[in-house]
Amino acid sequence: MLCKTNYHTHSTWCDGKASLESMVLAAIKNGLQILGFSSHTMYPFGSNWHLQPENTQAYCKEVHTLKEKYKDKIEILLGFEADYIPPVSFPTKKRYAQFNPDFLIGSVHYISDENKKKCCFTIDGNCDEIKTGIQTCFNGNAKKAVQVYYATQRDMIALSGFDIIGHLDVIRKRNDVLKFFDETDLWYKREIKATAQALAKSNLIAEINTGGMARAGLKTPYPSAEFLKLLNHYDIPIMINSDAHKPEGINAQFKFAEQYAKDAGYKEVQYLQNGTWKSAVL
Repeated sequence: MLCKTNYHTHSTWCDGKASLESMVLAAIKNGLQILGFSSHTMYPFGSNWHLQPENTQAYCKEVHTLKEKYKDKIEILLGFEADYIPPVSFPTKKRYAQFNPDFLIGSVHYISDENKKKCCFTIDGNCDEIKTGIQTCFNGNAKKAVQVYYATQRDMIALSGFDIIGHLDVIRKRNDVLKFFDETDLWYKREIKATAQALAKSNLIAEINTGGMARAGLKTPYPSAEFLKLLNHYDIPIMINSDAHKPEGINAQFKFAEQYAKDAGYKEVQYLQNGTWKSAVL
């Protein structure tokens, strides 16, 4: 029997729209057995959508309080979605050891020009931010921006100091509107293949992330169907997460994601329970 879980959950401690407790109650209402919180962070720095470093201990304390309060109804885990922004932020357990998290998600939200001198922008932003970033940092060369994104992913993967890699191809988020690259181009296929091969050398779990469907109007989760088939080809373990920012998104499109995984050839997903990683049959 598939254990109902979600380990990618945000709250008002970062850019989420609801309190931690509201997200817990939504998880219980929707029958989740395990809920992991993963506040955006780039400790020891912060931003207007990241957990502020001076609030990190308070965030951890509230998660632990809720863990005890609702222990008879749901298992609650403490985690972070830690940004990889070299040389500023690294998603490694050593950096977050003082907070004793149950798990870490490593994610790439920012890319910078190849020399890392001119500028840096978020590829998870709105259409105007993406267009401006590509123009300013890459002189309008969208192909180069995408290549740098995947190269940055591979650099982060090589660290392997975390547990889960977040939304592998979030660079697709605004592509339906902006059409700044073609996923059928051979150069793009080479990028995702190289990234899947890098993951195959790690001990990381890749997530099927339904957040783009719930919040950005995408028709499929991250990663794309072709990318997910590559992950399966290289025997990379997966899990299903919602990247929830609101209570109503706590298990958004999970049924779709389960079938999506099966269509890619997967027969099981991973989950963390009582400190141990386990497999569940889809």
